[in-house]
Amino acid sequence: MAENEVLVIEEVLKDKRFANNPWLKERGIRFYAGAPLRPPSAGVAIGSVCVIDMEPRVISDRDIAFLQFIADEVMLELQAERQSEQSHALVAGS
Repeated sequence: MAENEVLVIEEVLKDKRFANNPWLKERGIRFYAGAPLRPPSAGVAIGSVCVIDMEPRVISDRDIAFLQFIADEVMLELQAERQSEQSHALVAGS
């Protein structure tokens, strides 16, 4: 996610970054794909839209693109909501 790309871990138990994570082991999570939620004005992700499964999976490029599309749409909605709240605050403060 630091790369601002979808992170895909097809088999958590075989990925050295996550294989020994007790939280993942306790829950039986074996697959993860997550697209970062990164506001244009921020340098860091504020979260992610992710898909998890209890079985290892292979994900297609099309599915990765769709996951990124969903994350982009979520960010657009969050930005629109923030702008709306700021507009209401300005009107209320007048």
